Amino acid sequence: MQKISNASIKKIDKRKSPRKSGASPETGATRAALLDLLKRNGEMCASTLGPMLGITPMAARLQLYALEEEGLVAARSEAAGRGRPLKYWSLTEASSRVFPDAHQALAVEMIKSVEDLFGAEGLAKFVKKHGDMQRAAYGEKLSGAKSLAERVKRLADARSAEGYMAEAQRQGRDWLLIENHCPICSAARACTGLCAGELKVFSDVLGEDVTVTYGGVTDVDTITVASDGTWTATLCDDNAEDCSSLSDGLITVTANVDDAAGNSATQDTGDTFAYDISAPTISSVSADWGS
Repeated sequence: MQKISNASIKKIDKRKSPRKSGASPETGATRAALLDLLKRNGEMCASTLGPMLGITPMAARLQLYALEEEGLVAARSEAAGRGRPLKYWSLTEASSRVFPDAHQALAVEMIKSVEDLFGAEGLAKFVKKHGDMQRAAYGEKLSGAKSLAERVKRLADARSAEGYMAEAQRQGRDWLLIENHCPICSAARACTGLCAGELKVFSDVLGEDVTVTYGGVTDVDTITVASDGTWTATLCDDNAEDCSSLSDGLITVTANVDDAAGNSATQDTGDTFAYDISAPTISSVSADWGS
């Protein structure tokens, strides 16, 4: 879980207990055999699957509907003369998770090979390159987002598309980025720098919130900070009613910048300027018409 707020980002290890299934061993075996048949033969209809599994077509159909709810299979309809169209079932991309997968082992092997061949410095460069690619991809997806909430939600969508089952939740003044699954857990254990790098990537792409206080009025804006550290804020741009409470006189303006990792920078003394909204008065008028 990633906790995103104006104050901090924290990585929390969220572990869930395995869900207990009420399915019988026989049902589980039938389910596995059905998936295996679709994997080996491609799309099939329930009337063909039933006899091959030793069950009725209706029982096969019920199994298929259950798998469809899990997103593991999908159906297409095809007209077959009179009567109902036949449904042909096939596996979805999501079904790959129920079959043996050597990607995790391959990733771990490659990480260890990089470290063996190029040392810790080479592995660090590899992690940095990975972070740069993530930063560019997420930055594009978050481009145009005008609020922290929208940025966190877009980041959650991007992470979900990568298999992290992510969601964005509001908690008081904070936003939580919750990841319910880690599709690279084996690689992350082999190279802890991957997780640490993600926090830095999140901090960079989520941007910075700038809080400006002037004359007792506080204005909070999400502002793009340039690479040289400069930024510009327009006071009272969305809070004009508060500006009406300001009175003539000297007003001190201070700014506090909090990045998504909770690092703060506050102007020590602030800048003072004269605020004057009073209309000028004319005390007397004289005319010189000449001689």
